[in-house]
Amino acid sequence: MYFNLEKNEEIKRIFEKTIDEEKILEELELYIGKKIDLNKTLFFFDEVQVSENFIVSLKYFNESKKPYKIICAGSLLRSKNK
Repeated sequence: MYFNLEKNEEIKRIFEKTIDEEKILEELELYIGKKIDLNKTLFFFDEVQVSENFIVSLKYFNESKKPYKIICAGSLLRSKNK
């Protein structure tokens, strides 16, 4: 599933509401109109730099016992530690 946070304000708003991965998953399911099978789904989030909450939420996706498969990209991502 491909989501562009820069082009899709609705997806960006999901991450602005919460950083809880289960609530985010519920919101994504409502957005696409169907249940997401985590064993068969690869998420690709593009332009993630537009949402600081998205970056923070990655910690909770990573710590979860659920089999999330997530790829992130952002053309303007920069390290704060140069």
